[in-house]
Amino acid sequence: MAAVSAAAMAEVPNLIGKGKYKISNGYTKSKAAASDLKEKQRTPSIGFRTDMPFEERHGMRFEATYTIPTTNVTA
Repeated sequence: MAAVSAAAMAEVPNLIGKGKYKISNGYTKSKAAASDLKEKQRTPSIGFRTDMPFEERHGMRFEATYTIPTTNVTA
């Protein structure tokens, strides 16, 4: 699996040059549970996704997402 992933990662620059990728930014829904209080939160995130075909019917999707940490300030 690591060898396939390394080979796929080597192709990422070629796919980016061909425009076969997507960059997303927005909010990710998450749930936070503090004591008995459950609340839904939206946290900012940015991501990158590309599809890498290596045979007629087979391919691999590389996806990376970074969620920006938020801090709660209480007085």
